[in-house]
Amino acid sequence: MNGTYNEQQLLQTIDRLKAEWLELYHAPQREWLTTLSKQWDKEWNQLQAEQRKRKLNRDLIRSTLSLEDKAQHQQLTRQSQNDSLERRRFKARQHEALTDLTWIVTSYDERIQAIQQTRKSLSRQLLNLLQQVSLTPLSHPFTILYEDAQLLVIDKPAGLLSVPGRTSDRQDSVQRYLQQANYRHTDHQNQSSKHQSSNFKITAVHRLDQDTSGILFLAKDPTTLQTLQQQFERRQVQKTYEAILESNLNTTQICYSGTIDLPLWGDPENRPYQQVNYTCGRQAITQFQILPNGDRTTSMPGVRIQFTPLTGRSHQLRVHAASPSGLNNPILGDRLYGTQSGNQCYDRLHLHATSCVITHQGQPLKIGSPAPF
Repeated sequence: MNGTYNEQQLLQTIDRLKAEWLELYHAPQREWLTTLSKQWDKEWNQLQAEQRKRKLNRDLIRSTLSLEDKAQHQQLTRQSQNDSLERRRFKARQHEALTDLTWIVTSYDERIQAIQQTRKSLSRQLLNLLQQVSLTPLSHPFTILYEDAQLLVIDKPAGLLSVPGRTSDRQDSVQRYLQQANYRHTDHQNQSSKHQSSNFKITAVHRLDQDTSGILFLAKDPTTLQTLQQQFERRQVQKTYEAILESNLNTTQICYSGTIDLPLWGDPENRPYQQVNYTCGRQAITQFQILPNGDRTTSMPGVRIQFTPLTGRSHQLRVHAASPSGLNNPILGDRLYGTQSGNQCYDRLHLHATSCVITHQGQPLKIGSPAPF
């Protein structure tokens, strides 16, 4: 693909290449080759085992023969040669049986490698194009919860993306706003320059759903980004969220606290929805505890609840709350998984990241943000 292309052309080409990549990666010839190779390997192992037994038997017989027993020595030698010939013939048949499939799969792999290189180039073109998109002016500055030379933590508002999307209409995001402003806090400007790569732009360490508000970490240098991302990937970060559900829980049917373990899967044909799927889903575990309503929720219809995710799947808390196999009670204002009655009077998802503990500069760092509802 040469020349200059607009956003739609780039997206269509990238998606087409991805579809081709998936088709080649999941081609049935791969499974046929794997199955056939295993069958040949099994037969080869059986042949070797049989020949080892015969060799042991020949060695035992030889140990009892004298030099004068030439006929028997010759017979044992012929048996050994026959075993060697049998192995060569076996390998020849194996090569003949697997050659065509091996060639096909190899050609698929070469095409996949070419697709990956092309997609990478097109993705860079798309990124450069999207970075030229003007952002909607912010109505309010971000609330900073913590900052030092390596790290910025903000209170992300509901309705704003953490990172930009792949289309021009989804560029308004925390990361883009801060990058566009070439964010440097004056108190840390001199210190930051020692830690930051000259080409590095402030980057979100993790993501919150667009509709979720609360604590969001952003790294100012590559080392901090890698270190904190590893903590999130290795489940070394302690996170809690607070939410309000659409209706009160029936306490005769559900405990005041517990654990939800339901695997989640994102159907590529129905994005961005996630669903419980015991066949294709990835493990997703959430601990929950019902909280006292207090004075803050007198006008809210449902119950206040605290979630502690032990995994970090997309929409995990929202699906675990809404699923009949989970709490069977969507989060208030959830436009994807909630009921119509639960969305009519509320302009936001009532889910907020209230607490997060990471390890920063060798010490625990706890960030808190009270729920705004």
